Amino acid sequence: MCCAPGKSVGIVTTARVTHATPAGLYANVAARGWEGDYDTKNVVGGCRDIAKQLIEDYENVQVLIKC
Repeated sequence: MCCAPGKSVGIVTTARVTHATPAGLYANVAARGWEGDYDTKNVVGGCRDIAKQLIEDYENVQVLIKC
């Protein structure tokens, strides 16, 4: 995701922001249930959960809304 100068980027969803459906826009994980660090605490190999990918890889996302 990128944005034009002066524009904001956001994600609006009816599911959890870290749910597999909206996460398909910004994350790549081996298991759709890897939503947070609790879910990947026993996973080896440097896999990052969905939430971590959203926060670390997409700093231009300024608004997250679950409605």
